[in-house]
Amino acid sequence: MAPGSDDIDDRLTSIVEGVLYKSGTLRFTLRGLYELSGANDCIGYDEFRKALYKSDINYRLSLIGYKIDILKSTGKVDSSIYQVVRI
Repeated sequence: MAPGSDDIDDRLTSIVEGVLYKSGTLRFTLRGLYELSGANDCIGYDEFRKALYKSDINYRLSLIGYKIDILKSTGKVDSSIYQVVRI
């Protein structure tokens, strides 16, 4: 694969491992979002994931015209890739 490829299978490493901001789109794995958020200083990953799924994050994002979408599903939430997109 050529350097600079936009293939979503590339490791997402631009901000922290598992998070990429490219062409105005934030792409992430749940583990990457956990690391980026700083929650790892306060709670464990499993607790973070449960809190995220219980939250109203998509509603709050919709108020400013965005939502979280699945970019690439692997069938497992921990290895799938998500993105924040305009509605």
